[in-house]
Amino acid sequence: MKYFVKKFNEILEKRIILCCVFLLLFCSCMLENPPENSKSSPVYKNLPSTVPVGYGRILRDNPYILSGKRKLSPNVNLGQFLKPSADFITYNDTLTESCDDISECYSVLKDKNKDPLAPVNGKWAFSPRKKEFLEVHTFGHKKEIIEKFHITLKEKITIASMASDITSDIPSDLFTNNKQWRHTLEGASSVNENLTTYAACSFKDNAYFSPTTMTICLGYSSQYKNFYFSQDPTIIYHEIGHALNQILMNLNNTTTGIDLGDLFYDEAGSIGEGLADFFSYFINYRPHVFEWALGLFLNASRPMKEDDRLHAPGIDMSDDSRLSYPERLCYDPNFPSECIEDIHYAGQIIGHFLVALTEDMVSYCSVTQEEAVKNTFWIIAESLAEMGKLNDSKVNLGDSSGDHSDLWVRAVTPINYRRFFQTFARKMLQIFGQSSNPRCGSIYYPQDRMEELLDKYGLLLFKTYNDNLNHPDQSSDTFTSIDPLNRTKTILLNKDLLKIDPSPTAPSAYVFDSRADIISLYNQLITKGKVELTSQIDTDFPFNNGNGRLSPGEVVGVALNLYNNSNAMMAGVQVLGNDWDHVHDASSEPCNNFNDNFPLINEGGHDATTETPPYSQGDC
Repeated sequence: MKYFVKKFNEILEKRIILCCVFLLLFCSCMLENPPENSKSSPVYKNLPSTVPVGYGRILRDNPYILSGKRKLSPNVNLGQFLKPSADFITYNDTLTESCDDISECYSVLKDKNKDPLAPVNGKWAFSPRKKEFLEVHTFGHKKEIIEKFHITLKEKITIASMASDITSDIPSDLFTNNKQWRHTLEGASSVNENLTTYAACSFKDNAYFSPTTMTICLGYSSQYKNFYFSQDPTIIYHEIGHALNQILMNLNNTTTGIDLGDLFYDEAGSIGEGLADFFSYFINYRPHVFEWALGLFLNASRPMKEDDRLHAPGIDMSDDSRLSYPERLCYDPNFPSECIEDIHYAGQIIGHFLVALTEDMVSYCSVTQEEAVKNTFWIIAESLAEMGKLNDSKVNLGDSSGDHSDLWVRAVTPINYRRFFQTFARKMLQIFGQSSNPRCGSIYYPQDRMEELLDKYGLLLFKTYNDNLNHPDQSSDTFTSIDPLNRTKTILLNKDLLKIDPSPTAPSAYVFDSRADIISLYNQLITKGKVELTSQIDTDFPFNNGNGRLSPGEVVGVALNLYNNSNAMMAGVQVLGNDWDHVHDASSEPCNNFNDNFPLINEGGHDATTETPPYSQGDC
């Protein structure tokens, strides 16, 4: 009997211990991820009395992730997803922060022309139901990504400076001369700009980065009251990612000259979108973006890995089922049966490849995910820093003044998938692919392995690594070639297979001259700072009549009727037009006998003042 009593007590004791453990775990989960609308769930009011000076509380992820639920009310009380511990925000009097010696590097406001938010007794704790909370929340995540961006750049600059085999395009004096941020010229001085984010922007159903004003607008839902895009940290990271892309592109320029993508649907723009998605992964290591801001209510979230449950059947982690170029350029996982030409969906190929490369470095090189993410970022930074150089004759036809480089990189050799990945692969091979200098953990990352991974995504779009940057000063025998056996999925097509539609009745081009279309196009170009309109044309475009023909006084768009004369899908096609295209003889100087006198003599134009028409053959 005593034995059974003793045994019973032991069993009871173990059950009590197990119950306590269960309750402890359950209580811990309740504090971190309480169930939605549960009356017993702790809801933090986030009062100033509960945090130290300089602190507040923010959402560590979006409500969709924190709740662990696939369905969640857009009006859910965000207070139930706050942690009991406070987050450091800033000791400043407003939501403004410096970057080393740059005193006003970035800031957050509620909206345009709104007053800066002030702390309550030095504390940043506000009700999660108030817009003030969104400002603090946005600032906290903005601070996190910008600080990691700069810390990682410093780490890689230090490594490159100690390595004799690395030719880095990230300037070694980046932080000593405050060139690590976007800058412009005011008079003779370079001035750093403030990246301002509007946390509750009066822009419906979207968010955007404006390169002309160096601002980010995080909009609101027109369908659900009090639902703002800034509630989702992944969209904060993405939009800031666009600004960071532009900063990386201009690390070697005296001013911020160029960015990724010009207008509408181009490959540079889709690369920019993919890189901006990667900046979310750069912070949270989670290969999916916008579950809350876009996914839950607009069916527009985006995965960055093929095993994501959102993907359509036929897309998986096997070698022949990756999200490859160009087959998946218009693939929307939310509506897979539709082909949508949009830079955001085309950019998914970039995001998927970058995540795949990062995870492959984790497994092959036996490094942490943190280190692998930073390594991938390093290659991105080096690639953009090189391609954005405006004063390097080997890169963008530049000289010390960079007079023609901007036109060159925009209209002659624009950044597309081929150029980006050729540059990316060369940087990857130089830094991580040298057996004599292993930097991927304790080993090196083989050239064959990188080429095979690129090929899985249809991105092995080049034959050599372009060691001399297409410059004739170096002999072609210095080129490092890819192994053609590694190209099994990527298809390279001869550009002669692209023609004007040869059908007898087919027009050679289409003209669009609708007044509304041209006004919309002009407004977008102005917003991006891409166009200057002559004073001789009214910005209302009164002569545009929409008849699909060229008429005097009209501003029109022209689309060539192109024909793919091959049996394979063709992509990367860009029709480039610029002010130099009338020059057919490379040995001659461009004529400047038009009314605008372009190009001027000091810009390389021919001095035609001493001649009379018709000009001698070869003079200009």
